[in-house]
Amino acid sequence: MNNAEKDWNLASLFIPNFIGKRVQYLNSKERFVHYTSAINAISIIRSKRIWMRNVKCMNDFMEIEHGFDLLVRFFQKDSKTRERFFQSMNAFWPDQVELAFKNFEAWLGHIRENTFVACISEHEPSEDRLGRLSMWRAYGNQNIGAALVINSSPFNVIDDVGIISSPVLYVDEHQFFSGLENCLDNVDKNHDFIKSHGPEKFNEMIFLLLFVHALCVKHPGFHEEREWRIIYIPEMWDAGDLIEQKVEMASGVPQIVHKLKLENTASRKLTAISPNDLIDRVIIGPCAFPMTVKEAFISELRQAGVENAEKKVFMSEIPLRT
Repeated sequence: MNNAEKDWNLASLFIPNFIGKRVQYLNSKERFVHYTSAINAISIIRSKRIWMRNVKCMNDFMEIEHGFDLLVRFFQKDSKTRERFFQSMNAFWPDQVELAFKNFEAWLGHIRENTFVACISEHEPSEDRLGRLSMWRAYGNQNIGAALVINSSPFNVIDDVGIISSPVLYVDEHQFFSGLENCLDNVDKNHDFIKSHGPEKFNEMIFLLLFVHALCVKHPGFHEEREWRIIYIPEMWDAGDLIEQKVEMASGVPQIVHKLKLENTASRKLTAISPNDLIDRVIIGPCAFPMTVKEAFISELRQAGVENAEKKVFMSEIPLRT
């Protein structure tokens, strides 16, 4: 077993719901989809850049707070859940548990105020010609909607280049607490395996547990989104020249945006992220000018170097009035 496999096995004890979903989805070669307006989709293809916006500026900003709020409730002073957590973790290196919490608290301001994300969604084969009705309703009321269906290959290596990708967990308070208690059961049952990794890796895993439960948890009412998040925190990670920072106007608000370049970079082992490799298909949402929009997308895909572009653009067959 190599070091990477050991790290994945260790992480699966601390954040099993996230790692389990990630391994299942990425190993199956399933696809993702990015729902947006046709204007934004054209911009992504033309510029070969996908925006990561500050979580403070997202449409569902309060849902970013959902994970933080649940985490605070779990660790509230004198709670039984907090007591159980520290009892399990202190069986290893008590000083490391305290250090991990202090480290997380030190980063908390940056995590809440300076985290940049791009949101994608799991894509089912049954949606290849239709897309998802709830998403068309979200993006088709004011604008023509578009869905960029993308291959999952880059997400197997993206964590190695200074960017994190994670599925979103849709839970209420009871489910959140049960999930963390399941993590503690895993830790209790695998004492020797965890000890074999040493205190620094143990510290890293506690920080990771706090991090993903804060940033990648949403209210269960949003479960049909099946969202994943591409996460970048400039102060925490260095993605080098894979990311560029610019001030852009979004919804009339000038803001800093970090843009992930859709360019193959062999030196960073990111070799399947160019538009030709990444884009499986484009689904255009219900609109009044379907052929005009389709021709425009085919033209842009060709300009971006996408082969067989005319075979990759589809009109949604959902009879939705916009």
